[in-house]
Amino acid sequence: MKIYFFLVFLRAQNLLSELPDPIKVVAAAGNNVKFTAPKNSLKARLSTWMFFNHRSSDIIEFVMSPKSRTEVNPMYQNRILFYSSLHTFVLLDVQEADSGVYKLIDRDHNTTLVHEVLDVFSPIAFPRISSNSSEVNTVIALTCFVPVKVLSTTWLAVGKSTLDERYKLIDNNKTLVIDRAQETDSGTYTCLVKNPLGEATNSYQLTLKLPIRSGLSRPGLIISVVFGIVFATPLTLVIGYVLVRYRCHVPPAVTRIHQ
Repeated sequence: MKIYFFLVFLRAQNLLSELPDPIKVVAAAGNNVKFTAPKNSLKARLSTWMFFNHRSSDIIEFVMSPKSRTEVNPMYQNRILFYSSLHTFVLLDVQEADSGVYKLIDRDHNTTLVHEVLDVFSPIAFPRISSNSSEVNTVIALTCFVPVKVLSTTWLAVGKSTLDERYKLIDNNKTLVIDRAQETDSGTYTCLVKNPLGEATNSYQLTLKLPIRSGLSRPGLIISVVFGIVFATPLTLVIGYVLVRYRCHVPPAVTRIHQ
């Protein structure tokens, strides 16, 4: 039994070692990409090019016997050019959604003949930076948004310590988080994004301030009380005195008597 499992293990190792190394291909959005089959694939009676990403789907199938024919997945009907005799096809006008793994599989022997990894990138775009708050003693999140796929995102901050544990990067470095932000964290923060087609930067001026509280502050309350004592009370007394004096000197009404 042990010998049997050992032989199975060796067979699995041999199959893994026979798998072709993945070929990495980088393309710009809008270009055409050619997927070429090796010469030994032409002997396969039934072979299929497949696409693997979040799901798998057949692209094109080459049948050599008993009668030669080619079957194209309707999803790719208007997107590929193919050469049946070479088991090769060209994917037209590639987009970022076409990024993934492409394999040519020998259906008869269930082996992989070609293994390619395609990465499609759009020209780099100008990043936009937004902040969720500008108040001290809060958690500040600076987010760098780019509408296209990037390979790396880097944050630069002049005069800030990278050893400060309050600074953290999340979401593949797209968001810079500052915990318990202080006024000293105010400054210019720059986001640098890169992909194989270029790089771009944008800066954000972060100004942190104390939160505005509703109602009067303690100094304001003291000033209001003092103002009331010094000015409002005497003014009220003066107005009352004038009214009393006026009522005391109003002449009696005169009734004219007709004889």
